[in-house]
Parts: sequence; structure tokens; C-alpha cells
Amino acid sequence: MNVGKLRNLLNDLVPESTQLDWDNSGFLVGDSGWDATRAYIALDCTDEVISRAIDSESNVIITHHPLIFDPLYKVNDSDYVGKRVLRLIENRIALISLHTNFDKSGMRSAIDAKMGLAATDILDPADGIGSYSSLGPNQYAMPNNTTLLEYASFVKRSFGLTHVLVYGNRDHKVTRVAVCGGSGKSEVENAIKSGADVYVTGDIDHHTALDCVEKGLAVIDAGHYGLEHVFIDYIADHLSAVTGELDIIKDPYEEPGLLI
Repeated sequence: MNVGKLRNLLNDLVPESTQLDWDNSGFLVGDSGWDATRAYIALDCTDEVISRAIDSESNVIITHHPLIFDPLYKVNDSDYVGKRVLRLIENRIALISLHTNFDKSGMRSAIDAKMGLAATDILDPADGIGSYSSLGPNQYAMPNNTTLLEYASFVKRSFGLTHVLVYGNRDHKVTRVAVCGGSGKSEVENAIKSGADVYVTGDIDHHTALDCVEKGLAVIDAGHYGLEHVFIDYIADHLSAVTGELDIIKDPYEEPGLLI
């Protein structure tokens, strides 16, 4: 398999054309004719990820977040983006990113499954981002009279997190949940409009969270990466199913930052 074929397989799953206007998903670095025999899957193309890809003899990296967002007017070692692009090319490692095009389909379904949600509606129909749904008694054994504290513990456990931030009355009953992976501050009003009892997302600042509580919406902040790391398993499972000629290595997800 070459990089061009792998790109086509990923494009069949989440078409690059469906990404949001401001995004830069797709085939970012490399040559479509390069071999693609071993793929390294991660959330971001960091220096550590590139080093691990080199050490594992991977020849393609697949990430959720694009390395290149802004225009590159030069490629050299004077900044971190140019330096990483150089390392990728020097080691003949291609880079493909699936960001908002993945958020619109795969991310929603992967997160919803772990959240105990089914038959969800789209939180932001205009952009196709996020979900909301009522809890049901047969969904991950989460009864519809679950408390906020119980549901927060469930989210923490389901996503393998060390912690989540909870805003609201811990005994607040949760029957309807809104969720948005990554940074969800821009979708707060849609979460309120959905009639949800709790909004699960990341990057919610203190004052926004307090405003939500005042409006009757509890918040569980699982961090920007807390929900999105499901991307790694999702893409790995998909590629394993559609091709037998690609070795797959999954980046060992670790929550960024350090709790002390």
C-alpha cells in the first residue's frame, strides 16, 4: 500500500471535503507514492510522536489535530512547525490529519457509545458538531435518575481519566446529556437549547461554567483531550477492518499536564 491509497481509505471514512472552512485536515506532508506499511496513530504530531514513529519504523502518521493550521511561508528549523515538517520529510514519513471532518461523524459516534447515549441528535446542526440525548435504563446500566456526581464518575471511568471538573449540584438529576469533544465553549448555547441537564466537554472556563449552572445546565469538563482520545482506537479499528496490509501502532495516550 502507498500513502495515496491509505489517504483514499481514510477519505472514504471521513471525506476531507466535509471539514469546516477554517480547518486544514487532509494529506499535509509527504508523497502519495511513498510506502504506507506501518501507521502511527496519535492525537497530535508532536516531537515525541515523530520520534516514536521513527523508532517504530512507521512511514505514516495519522493525527486528529493538524500540524499545519496557518500558511507556511518558509520551511526550516526556525520554528516548531517547520522543524517537524523537515523531520517528517527527512524520514520519509507522511502526515494525514482528520480533524473536523472526523468530528462530524466518527468522533460523535465514538464518544456517544462511551457516554451511554443512543439515538442522539446533533448539538450544532449547522456545523455537524456534538450530540445530545436522553439517558435510558438499558444504556450502560445508567438509569434515568442518575445524579450529576454519579454521571461524572461514569464519564471519568469510561474515558480512563484521572479527573474531571464538575460544576453544579452533585445531587442534580441527569436525564438528558449534551456532549462536544475537544473545546466546547462555543456550543454552550446549543447545549442549553437542547434541554440537557449536563454538558460534557472540555476547555470551559470558570465564569462560563458558573453562567451555565445559573441557567440550569451542569457542566462536566473532561479536558480538551479527555474525550477526543477515542480517535486513536476508532481509526486503528477501522483500518484493521478494511486492510490487512497495514501495521498499526497506537500512541500511548496520556492526559496532558500534571496533577500534583
